[in-house]
Amino acid sequence: MVTVVDEWLDSYKQSREAGLLVLINFIVQSCGCKGVVSREMLDSMQNAEIISTLTKEFNEESVNYPLCTPGPELRRFKASLCEFTRVLVRSCRNSLIFDEYLFPSLLALLTGLSDSQVRAFRHTSTLLAMKLMTGLVEVAVIVSVQQQTTQRQYDQENSKRASDRASDGLEELRATISQVTHTHTHTHTNKHWYKCTHTIS
Repeated sequence: MVTVVDEWLDSYKQSREAGLLVLINFIVQSCGCKGVVSREMLDSMQNAEIISTLTKEFNEESVNYPLCTPGPELRRFKASLCEFTRVLVRSCRNSLIFDEYLFPSLLALLTGLSDSQVRAFRHTSTLLAMKLMTGLVEVAVIVSVQQQTTQRQYDQENSKRASDRASDGLEELRATISQVTHTHTHTHTNKHWYKCTHTIS
């Protein structure tokens, strides 16, 4: 799974729009929908319009979709889907969480899908949104602990007499605090999307 995510990250860094489109269509396919979101749709349509178009292409006569497939296939699919989401957040925690494009775009789409009249969209998107937010919260906890630890180290060093201080060490700690604070702010900002995600109906 790490290899899959790493390969996707490479493509996203080359073109974030193309990379996002790959993830969006992965989500659509995971819902059991055969519709495809094109680059033109992504560039010119709002999420509500995209979801409406996909809904028209969805085979609503079928009650089965990947997350409700009976037997061991369901467990394997659900486990793989959750693992992919976990690895994605973990791989992005030091970089793409900050780009203010990937996760807000994904969560906005998932929020829209979670309110869809199609149960497959609601079920799958709610699971993915919850896993994404769980991953972001875990990152926020890690960053919060790191922030407190680094601040404590800085305060201890700064409390020393000027002649005993390691100036390079202070600068390094100050830079680390700035970076960690930036991470902390972004991970907490993304939490508000969680409140927009509906429970499965």
